[in-house]
Amino acid sequence: MIVETETAIYLLDLAAMKLKRMPRDKPVEVENPRDGLPAAVATLRMDGEGIPFEILAPLEVGQPAQFLLEIRDDGVKTFRMTTDVLKITVTEN
Repeated sequence: MIVETETAIYLLDLAAMKLKRMPRDKPVEVENPRDGLPAAVATLRMDGEGIPFEILAPLEVGQPAQFLLEIRDDGVKTFRMTTDVLKITVTEN
C-alpha cells in the first residue's frame, strides 16, 4: 500500500508489517491546510528504512495517518502522526 501525505510518501508492506517513509522534496500545496499554515518537510533519521509498525486508526484521505513504530531497541514504541493523507493506493503486498 502507498500512502501519500502532504510531506512524505509511505510504503506500507502489510504482509511484513513494515513501513518506509520517503520525504518529499517540498510539501504538496493544499487548498485549506489543517492549521492554516503550509506544512514543512522534515527529514527523519530512519527515512527509507523498513520499520515495524501498527496502524492506530483507519487510513482516510483528508485525515492524518497514525502509526506506532518500533524504532527503539528497548521495546518502547514511537507514535507518529502524519500530515493529512492525500491519496491511498492499494498494491499487491
